[in-house]
Amino acid sequence: MTLKSSFGAIEASNIPKGIRAVTGNGGITLTDIGGDTFAKTSFGSVLAENIGGSLTVQNSNGSVTARNVKGDAGVNTSFAGVTLDTIGGRITVDNQNGAISVTAMRPANGCRDISLKTSFSSIRVRVPEGLGYNLTARTSFGRISSELPVTSTGSIGGDTLNGTIGSGGCQLQLTDSNGSIEIAKAP
Repeated sequence: MTLKSSFGAIEASNIPKGIRAVTGNGGITLTDIGGDTFAKTSFGSVLAENIGGSLTVQNSNGSVTARNVKGDAGVNTSFAGVTLDTIGGRITVDNQNGAISVTAMRPANGCRDISLKTSFSSIRVRVPEGLGYNLTARTSFGRISSELPVTSTGSIGGDTLNGTIGSGGCQLQLTDSNGSIEIAKAP
């Protein structure tokens, strides 16, 4: 199912299958979507909740908020915040000049890759205890902190942290400039 608009907002809920929602400058609100979900806008905010498949959001100058996504979440935006909560699959966020806050869910097995990028703002990522990640965290003019123990390798600078969390396994790539990076335990 495809919904298109030039300037208007798009709202859809209780769709048993996947959806494509595309608007020029309006906000997009998608709730209780059964399958893969794609949302594209500029200057509007995107809110997605209870997505039964994967979520892809292409935005610029608009915030992105998603909760309870069963599959992967991929988000592109700029000049606005990205908040992703309870994501079951891989998480990829490419932002500029906007904060990123992400909480990964404990998958049924293994772990899922996480890649977060922004500038001039902070990155906060919460991952479940007991999962293994290969961590690469880089920033400039910011600090890196972790609630989870990190076994680091190579040189440790205030603005770079490479190492493993737990036994390693999945990628946890956090790239920032002019912002702090915080790794915390998922609730």
